[in-house]
Amino acid sequence: MKEFLKKTIFNFSERFGKAPLCNGREETTFEVFGFRFILCYRCTFIIIGLILSVFLLERIFYFRSLSRKYQVFLIILFLSFTVIDGVIQYFLGIESSNFRRITTGFLAGVGFGLMVEIIFETKPNKKARTF
Repeated sequence: MKEFLKKTIFNFSERFGKAPLCNGREETTFEVFGFRFILCYRCTFIIIGLILSVFLLERIFYFRSLSRKYQVFLIILFLSFTVIDGVIQYFLGIESSNFRRITTGFLAGVGFGLMVEIIFETKPNKKARTF
């Protein structure tokens, strides 16, 4: 176990700044002044989509006013693009472009953000008792 931990930390420190930590492929990440971003395009835009959907989409899109059925449908729809892209890559051997990684990552992030919205939503108690 101790040797495994040493090897993992060594591999991490050796790759840091040279390739993303999520998939290790240099061509799937941003490069700024010779330093590679630590996450690939898809993971970066999943985080961006998650943040934007949680904080900004509430004002633009009335997600809470939809019925639970439509909310779940939208979440599945947004997440399905990433699943479809992964299936295409795995079974058909078609490599994803960076634009497709950005698009599917952002849509998945929005889907995750909407899922967080459903899980943590609070509805006011209409029949609150007063004493």
